[in-house]
Amino acid sequence: HLLLGRALGAGPIIVSEPVAERRALAARWGADIVLDPEADDVRGAVMDATGEGADAVIVSVGINALVPPALSLVRPQGTVNLFAGFPKGGDPVPFDPNLVHYGEVILTGSQNATTDQYRRTVQLIGHVPHYDELLTNRYTVEQGPEAYESRLALAGLKSLVEFPGVDER
Repeated sequence: HLLLGRALGAGPIIVSEPVAERRALAARWGADIVLDPEADDVRGAVMDATGEGADAVIVSVGINALVPPALSLVRPQGTVNLFAGFPKGGDPVPFDPNLVHYGEVILTGSQNATTDQYRRTVQLIGHVPHYDELLTNRYTVEQGPEAYESRLALAGLKSLVEFPGVDER
């Protein structure tokens, strides 16, 4: 999201990330403000940087408790996108519906993409600085358990499990 937003001219781009290595990448990749949500006042920083809230807030991890604060970070008529999958059967997410109603906030989700969106992504990806750094881990099928453990440990960004005989296009 950071790389594509930067490539498309969005800003200021504010990243809230609890993992230090990912915060360092966000700073290197051009985030205007990088915050540790466990130590920093995220809402205060967003309001200081934007005046009235972010145009868009993307929740990219499936933690139900992040939805209410996301709604408080967006400006009136802004968008909150739930990009992550959330646990089935998880606790309901309580939030103040007045934030959506009176703020005319758009609350939406992203689950998949259309063929045209994939086509546009392929066209854009080569123009996005650092895109080649997103894939940080490669595994063979036999290394599946290691790949799983790596993911649980939040090691790296994106991982690829390579299947023998499958052409990489």
